[in-house]
Amino acid sequence: MFFFEKDRRLHMKGFFFGFLIVFISSHAWGQQNAISMFADTGAEDVALGDAQLTTYSANALRGSGAAANKLGVHFLVARGDRKMAEYWFRISAEDGNASGEFNYGSMILADSSENKARAVFWLEKSASEGNEYAQRELKRIAQ
Repeated sequence: MFFFEKDRRLHMKGFFFGFLIVFISSHAWGQQNAISMFADTGAEDVALGDAQLTTYSANALRGSGAAANKLGVHFLVARGDRKMAEYWFRISAEDGNASGEFNYGSMILADSSENKARAVFWLEKSASEGNEYAQRELKRIAQ
């Protein structure tokens, strides 16, 4: 039983993120990718409101790779829309955001082994910018 509305919201927030971690870690992406996705966004603000979507979309289309990556995470996690997530991760990657490059490469790899060379391109680009998750993923692929 919850005595305060804030307690209920905190409980629900904890439940949501617990479910999210289990979902992502059981998915082809794995737990290390889940950590990377939230590295520059913060898990607490994955779900974006309409005004935030408008602002981040405008910024992403003006060249903000971080904004595009945040939109990708929002669509993947909060809405479960892989097509829109891939769209924004691609924009982020093309804008040179290391997290976006990693997330885009990881999505390509998870979706199709036929595009492995394309996925490796983005993972190598991210790894060359110091993304440890991309470096680990490349080592895993090479085995």
